[in-house]
Amino acid sequence: MHRFTENLSERKGVVSNLHGFLNVDFNTGYSSKWSGLWVPPHKMMDYVAFRIDGDWLGPDTVTGTEYGDRIRFHHRIDDLKIVQEISAPVRKSGARIRLEVQQASQKTPLKVNAELGVDIRRRDEDINTEEYNVQEEAGLVSFRRGDQKLVASSKNGLDLQNKYMKTHYPGEKQRCLVAEARFRNKLEKGEPVSLELTTSDGFFGSIEQPEQRLESELGPVFGGAVNSIRNLTYDYSGTGIAAGHPWFQSYWARDSFWTLLGAIDAGMFQLARDVLSRFVEEDLCGRIKPDGDTENGMRSDTEPLFLVAADKLRHHDRLNNTIRDGIRSIDAPKTENGVVNNHPEGTWMDTLERNSAVEIQSLWLEAAKRWDLDCRKELEKGLERFETSSYIKDTEKSEKKTINPAVPLMFGQVQHGKALDTINSELISEYGARTLSESSPSYDPSGYHTGSTWGLTTAWAAAANITAGRDEKGTEILKKFGEFSYRGQPGALPENVDSRTGRVLGCSEQAWSAGMISHVIDSYILGVEVEGEKVRIDPVEGLTARRTGKRIKDEKIDFRVHNGKTELLNSPDIDVEVIR
Repeated sequence: MHRFTENLSERKGVVSNLHGFLNVDFNTGYSSKWSGLWVPPHKMMDYVAFRIDGDWLGPDTVTGTEYGDRIRFHHRIDDLKIVQEISAPVRKSGARIRLEVQQASQKTPLKVNAELGVDIRRRDEDINTEEYNVQEEAGLVSFRRGDQKLVASSKNGLDLQNKYMKTHYPGEKQRCLVAEARFRNKLEKGEPVSLELTTSDGFFGSIEQPEQRLESELGPVFGGAVNSIRNLTYDYSGTGIAAGHPWFQSYWARDSFWTLLGAIDAGMFQLARDVLSRFVEEDLCGRIKPDGDTENGMRSDTEPLFLVAADKLRHHDRLNNTIRDGIRSIDAPKTENGVVNNHPEGTWMDTLERNSAVEIQSLWLEAAKRWDLDCRKELEKGLERFETSSYIKDTEKSEKKTINPAVPLMFGQVQHGKALDTINSELISEYGARTLSESSPSYDPSGYHTGSTWGLTTAWAAAANITAGRDEKGTEILKKFGEFSYRGQPGALPENVDSRTGRVLGCSEQAWSAGMISHVIDSYILGVEVEGEKVRIDPVEGLTARRTGKRIKDEKIDFRVHNGKTELLNSPDIDVEVIR
């Protein structure tokens, strides 16, 4: 848990379990329509607020906020010190809110009231006009709309005092049922009052949490990224990784597979098996929605990324029969002169029409190399058609300078010093790697795929530099985006930011930002590589770090790097080669 006392209105936190999440500002506010309690694909609650002896707990009373696996707001009202804690119970759907008086000179018990802004609706509808069925019995209040239900209860007893509909504007127009309730038992010093918000269904599995640690300058970024992968892991419509908090609630194939590279580095092997298996069961579709429906169209990067992630998993642990069946079901890509023809559904830059994209060519070549596919030589020849003397083309017919050539550079498929020079001079912003060169006529620093800076692209550019032996530059690039783990949502890495101002544009916590940046730290900066039954550790120059609990198959490896020397700290039952 880390405590924050400044810029609370500019920070937010998300607590989640396998069932859903609660999103709230660090000043206790619920400032957008994406705030509140969610059970994807449903919103359940816009906000909850508390009043103690007539005084509201809110932005004016907060003195500091702690954030980790839960959120703790510290309030001060005159001589009262009150802690308000929000958590997402592992074995219960919904959220738990707990109030406790830590300091007070008066001995009289305090009267506590709660106000709930109940807003049960689907994600894709801002206003739902269906009536609520509200029932009160045995100290709990239930709110039902359609097939969804929210239950508010307390061990302290809860009585509904009043209810009415309200229109409000957290960024956009919303309409909620305001329920005013009173706790029967009063709040005494040291005796908590708790409010349980339970939703319709629950999934009570578990998420792997391997004991591991990275002690280095990048340690907090690595730890936060791994925690984000867990935070974004859900079990609605089967186990999966939501693409981003708060609004990308589906399991996207490409996002999931990029993320798994970091999850596997973090030892989350069962999660990787579950995610890969789930997509095989859905015929490697492009997206699995929270309600279980699928987007049938296959994206251009789905199959090759599946093969790359599956290869990493087989070297770090093992595959199951479902994943093997998925591998066998994949045919070689359709090509013309060795160049891969994209699926009509497009590439990761899904706002742009891009045929024969360089990163798709690269991903298929990497998959062919890892699985010894017959099309490897043809794909190598095809990749050559993207190269020019000064750069690597974005598509076979477009020579605009995008970040996408960082992918073949990252995989070491081409050695093109001028292309890397261009990336470092024209595509690196103050915050990481932008999608489009600032020299392009269509460059926009806030453009989604036309100039903003992404966690994904930053990871590519950092890895490309390290692969080319430019260790210091690669590490520097990664650190730029890593700074966002200390900003809006502490510990989390956002989707993308304005390349000029650093303003967060997309989700505050994005899966592939977390997965790819943790992957680059472990596999490129620390240089841990697994091939067969052998582990190779080749860290970047000048690194000082201590990595413990690194999982490879059934073993854990502990090592440290200092002044260019790497030293094993334990004796794992696996062959480990230390390069430096």
